[in-house]
Amino acid sequence: NQITTIPLISQELFDETLLENEEIFELSPDEALQETIDQFTKQQQQVQPNDGNNSTTTTKFLDHLCLLHPHSSQGKQERMIRQQFVQWCNDLDTCIHTDGT
Repeated sequence: NQITTIPLISQELFDETLLENEEIFELSPDEALQETIDQFTKQQQQVQPNDGNNSTTTTKFLDHLCLLHPHSSQGKQERMIRQQFVQWCNDLDTCIHTDGT
């Protein structure tokens, strides 16, 4: 068996795709969100077909993303919290030398 590594979808790509779907297909924010999730799920299934172990379609590969509309108040807040967390992690990285001290 060969294991296929699939690159993670970035939050930026997800948000751009969602907003594009909303505009191009004239969808509501909720419809655009669902369309975007469905779109990435279909792409994922094409790259890594279901092996039969899971009878339901899973979006586990999207777990690292904020799956809220980027213009919603909750979506904005979630993204801000995640950006702050990433910044804190980056700040901590600067405190550690290449030798681990």
